[in-house]
Amino acid sequence: QMSDNNAYMKPGELDEARANDPVLALRQWLLDTGAADEDRLAGIEAAARAEVAAAVQFATDSPPPDLAEGLTDVYQEVVA
Repeated sequence: QMSDNNAYMKPGELDEARANDPVLALRQWLLDTGAADEDRLAGIEAAARAEVAAAVQFATDSPPPDLAEGLTDVYQEVVA
């Protein structure tokens, strides 16, 4: 399951999307061409997971932003 119950998707649509996943296709291409092996890819994946975990921890440990920042960079200021 991607993010919800996917009730709006046709049967098989999610499986088709997964079969055409460009990340998995690139991974397989790297293996097929010898540009990387399983150990190298496992190291890259572990480093990426650690980086995401550190970012999540940083966000969790950080104080919430000031409410005044809620609309910062959301709307363009119109200069007349």
